[in-house]
Amino acid sequence: MGRTKKDNRGSGIVSVIITIAFIGALSTALLFMTYMNYQMKISSRAAQGTFYGAEETLDQVRAAMQVIVSDSIRDSYAKTLLDYSNLVNESDFSKAQTAFAQNFIVALAERVGISAMPAADMVAGDYAFEIGTLMDSLCRYTSFTVAEAANPELHGLSIRGPDGSTSQGIARLTLVIGETTPKFIELRGFQVRKIVEGYETTLYTDFTIHCPPFVAVAAGYQSRLDSYVIVADGTVKAAMLSDTALSGNVFAGELDVSGVDHTFTMNSGRVISPGAYKVHGGATLSIGDSASIWAARITVDSTVQPSSLDLRGNIQVADDLELVAKGGSASLSGSYFGFGAGTTGLSSSAILISGQNSTLNLQGLSSLGLAGRSYIAGNPDGSEGIPTAGSLSIKSDQIAYLVPDACITRFSGGVGTALPNPSIAPTGTQTPVYYTTGGVYVAITTNAIHADDPSQHSEDYIVIDLTVPLWDNGNSLMDFGATPTRRLTHLGSSGDHLLYLFLSFGNDRDREDYFSQYFTNHGDRMDDYLRIYFDQASNLRDITPGGGVSAAGFVYEFAAGSDSYQLRSPVSSGPLEAMAKTYAKQYEYLTATLFEMEAPTDNTVTPFTRYMDVEKIEDALDANAEVLFRDDAGNVRAVIITKTTGSYTLNNLGAQENINLVISMGCDVSIACDFKGLVISRGAVDINTRSLSKDSILLSEALGAVDGDGNPVLTYLRGTSSAAPKTGGDASTWNLDDLVAFSNWKKNEPNAD
Repeated sequence: MGRTKKDNRGSGIVSVIITIAFIGALSTALLFMTYMNYQMKISSRAAQGTFYGAEETLDQVRAAMQVIVSDSIRDSYAKTLLDYSNLVNESDFSKAQTAFAQNFIVALAERVGISAMPAADMVAGDYAFEIGTLMDSLCRYTSFTVAEAANPELHGLSIRGPDGSTSQGIARLTLVIGETTPKFIELRGFQVRKIVEGYETTLYTDFTIHCPPFVAVAAGYQSRLDSYVIVADGTVKAAMLSDTALSGNVFAGELDVSGVDHTFTMNSGRVISPGAYKVHGGATLSIGDSASIWAARITVDSTVQPSSLDLRGNIQVADDLELVAKGGSASLSGSYFGFGAGTTGLSSSAILISGQNSTLNLQGLSSLGLAGRSYIAGNPDGSEGIPTAGSLSIKSDQIAYLVPDACITRFSGGVGTALPNPSIAPTGTQTPVYYTTGGVYVAITTNAIHADDPSQHSEDYIVIDLTVPLWDNGNSLMDFGATPTRRLTHLGSSGDHLLYLFLSFGNDRDREDYFSQYFTNHGDRMDDYLRIYFDQASNLRDITPGGGVSAAGFVYEFAAGSDSYQLRSPVSSGPLEAMAKTYAKQYEYLTATLFEMEAPTDNTVTPFTRYMDVEKIEDALDANAEVLFRDDAGNVRAVIITKTTGSYTLNNLGAQENINLVISMGCDVSIACDFKGLVISRGAVDINTRSLSKDSILLSEALGAVDGDGNPVLTYLRGTSSAAPKTGGDASTWNLDDLVAFSNWKKNEPNAD
């Protein structure tokens, strides 16, 4: 059998061909995969571009909706405040919240195309919805054009109530009002389609618009200002030749009443001032039975003509009531409480008589509270004053607190002589003064040298011996714990000084014991002084016979059956101090917020900055201008004066004829006509008219008047406890990100409803 010869030549070529084919197929696959991956990346990038573009559009729509909501809040807030005082009381605040919610829905409906919306007393039902109006509103606040979708039913608006119910048709507005108010509003089925180079993304969402809370509560302007006729951080001056009658509350940095025979009368309401009430120049301040006042202090100065007080209501004073010149008078009835008790510096909350022939009539008082004691003046800044034992004092009281002459010896060249107190001290001399309790000398002047025996160090000096017996009972100054202090008073052109040596005591008990014994041992002398300063002794007879006198120090009076002045003893200080602290806190709040129970946010708050949006006025209105606000009939009802210096006179002539509200950023305001309404000033207010009165109706109308840009006066008033309504923050503010939110957000999948 023959053998066949095998030949494998050519197999290598086949292998190469197969390998090349495999590699080619693999390369093709890799290239295809690379190409497909590239195409997918392009597609993904385009899809992402359309998605983010659509999402950006939705964000713009949401921002536009937030602006619409913010504008609706502004309008509804102003409208609600116009009727605020009729909507809210201490027990029921829901009326204000309900009215605000209704006003908000109405304002929002006007902007999103709801027609036939009732302005009040809304009821559940369907209301026609005009999508074009919404589109126009959105376009006003966005950078793109919004077109209505092909399917109008993709757009709708409904209000969902507390029970979660909604309307059946999404193309209508349905109000679902529960026991309180609607919780939120939904703009349902909104869609945005974005197409880029043939790639398309459609986003579907609902907008949820929460009904904002009404945050003005009791701190809103209306609960305060509609009862006021003047609110001025500066001085309120009434300098007239004829009488002035005022009806309504007043806040004044200070109150200055002057003018011969001018009577400034307030029969109701209250006057609040963090400063002094000054009555001078022959004027009379008259506060009626139904009125009240709060003041830092009250002074009656009769240097020109006798001036007087007639206070018949509730009087609260932080510092002194003082008759400072000859012939002044004060008649007090109702209730009087001096509550300072040293709460500010050396405020004494006493009644002081510094002018001879003064008249003080307290017989009509139902209660008298004096939580402080009078002081003998110290340094000009009020420091180092010397407290006395009296809560009702006269200028001559200070004689009781002079170191008795019998205790004073002046040594010159080793020879001692009696020295009267006070005595003349030559200019520039600072004679060393020492006191001793029996052998040990203590220097009481800074340039005197402390020594056991001053004669070893100075040839000319004064020694006060605290051990010298006083009166007939043998007590000495040392027994009362007294120590001396010195005061120098300039005598004028001579250049000399009077040297006074006064007594200080370590506590009230020692001070009272000393004064009581001094009064007993110098009764005739003190009685003579009292008769010099009090024009009629009967003015202090039987003060409040039924009781009601609470004083930290002594009070002079004619007791029943007596023909001379006696002392009414101090009361226990504990309850009086507790009352004083309460009154002091109320006064602190009142002078900042006009409300006894509302604390200021910081020490810089004044009623003007509390209720006026200073920053908005400065930013929005022209400086040094008089910005006029007109009602629907074109009448000027309010004016904001932006200049901070100079003056503005209100005379009701020409354009001023119908003005009921004046707001000044700092220039003085002069009221030269009978006026009804409110003057709010950062500066002073001069009253040059016979009649001023509050009028809440006219004020509300004036607050609704608008400027040339259509902004009502309320735009420039703060409405919350410390600032204007804000967006963002806690429950007392409005956060637009919370009020306008996406809901039921989907991509490329229409919402089922």
